[in-house]
Amino acid sequence: MSDLAASRGSNVMNSATIVGQSPVLKVMVVSRLVRKEEGFTYDEPSLPGHHIQIVRRGRIRMETGGRIYEIAPGGSIWFYENELVHGQVLEAPWEFYGVNFLAPSLPPPDFEARFRRLPRELILARAEDLYRTWMDTSVPPLVRLLRVQAGLLQLLGGLMTPSQQAAHVGHDTALWWQVENELRKDLSQPVNVAAMAALVKRSPATINRSCRSAVGVPPMQRLKQMRMSMARCLVWMSKLTFSEIAYRVGYSRVHEFSRDYHKYHGLTPTNDRVRFPKIYKREFGLPFTSE
Repeated sequence: MSDLAASRGSNVMNSATIVGQSPVLKVMVVSRLVRKEEGFTYDEPSLPGHHIQIVRRGRIRMETGGRIYEIAPGGSIWFYENELVHGQVLEAPWEFYGVNFLAPSLPPPDFEARFRRLPRELILARAEDLYRTWMDTSVPPLVRLLRVQAGLLQLLGGLMTPSQQAAHVGHDTALWWQVENELRKDLSQPVNVAAMAALVKRSPATINRSCRSAVGVPPMQRLKQMRMSMARCLVWMSKLTFSEIAYRVGYSRVHEFSRDYHKYHGLTPTNDRVRFPKIYKREFGLPFTSE
């Protein structure tokens, strides 16, 4: 065996191999925008695909899907597939980075983890680096494309939640992410595996295999995870009654919802809502309002 062949064999045997492909198909836009008017309000959908906003200056109040967030510098929020957003600038100037990209095989964060606050210097530095790379048209297009992809992947590596990190990306999992994208549009509807299969015109057995490959659990268990994640986010960050929350996540009886919520999260919805403002202030350093 030649030295080159031996070296190749050694690399294969002794190094960790990453199997898969980048989930990012296309970066649509990277922007840095500012609003100078305190009290400015807007109502508009987020962009298609994944849309991340990272606040650089000021403070913004956002409402989406019944959830309320107040975001200060260093805070980020992750939208997915045209979510309707109402925003109000609480402290001007409000300046933020916006990143929009297509990645159909990348799951969005769990609903309660859409808002995150990482070390301010880290998240803002990565966002600024990505923005500068996007704006640099002095380099050849291919070089710019590769640098933008690299910068976005580095940013995502810091923002991804444990559930996203545990997900798998590949041809065999893409089908499930297509199904999940449809399910997330309305979690109030009764759904079974046959209905999931009908969404993408595939067999229930194929849906089951794809879901297990993507997230490690069967489809109905994954649906329960999504519903309980949405429920906790609505308990934490909305003024909706528990009956309204139960309906939004597919329960017709509030006592069944409360039973499953307690089983899944270890607290009743009432106790979880009472407890959350303290967690919010401690972890994010932001005022919490339940209006």
